[in-house]
Amino acid sequence: MKGQRRLYARSAGSFHKWLQFVLDPTNAAALNRLYASVGQGRICELIGFQSFRFLSLVLSDAKQVFAECATKQEIINAYQLHSAGLVLVRHSHFVSDLKILVEKHLGDAIADPRAALKFLDEAPALNTSERIDKREGLAVDSFILELLRQREWLYYDGFVPV
Repeated sequence: MKGQRRLYARSAGSFHKWLQFVLDPTNAAALNRLYASVGQGRICELIGFQSFRFLSLVLSDAKQVFAECATKQEIINAYQLHSAGLVLVRHSHFVSDLKILVEKHLGDAIADPRAALKFLDEAPALNTSERIDKREGLAVDSFILELLRQREWLYYDGFVPV
């Protein structure tokens, strides 16, 4: 982000400052002009930037949908009604989401769905990355975690897969 060089130092403290900056709706314009202005500026008050980006990708005519949302429940309803996504595979739930894909959507397209499910259960993880937070013993303080939970609520308790 232009003018925010201090937020990119390689330290836990800088990461916390960066995360606070990104989660603060008063900084929405620094992240994305549409995020700051859509819905007469309401959307950046209702959801965090990651939720906005996700919804921008899956909602057909996201700008118009956002303009009509004034509450968190309206955002959930809009997602359920206007999502262009058929199936959601989340990195954080990769295997379980793939299993749902096989069970609910690909049963007729796969020669042996039971074998596919067995493979998903038994396959070793590939291309795993070492997490710097684990290696360095970094932890996000409880204030930041709560702020993250409040701003990106869609990921925690508002999200309902289609």
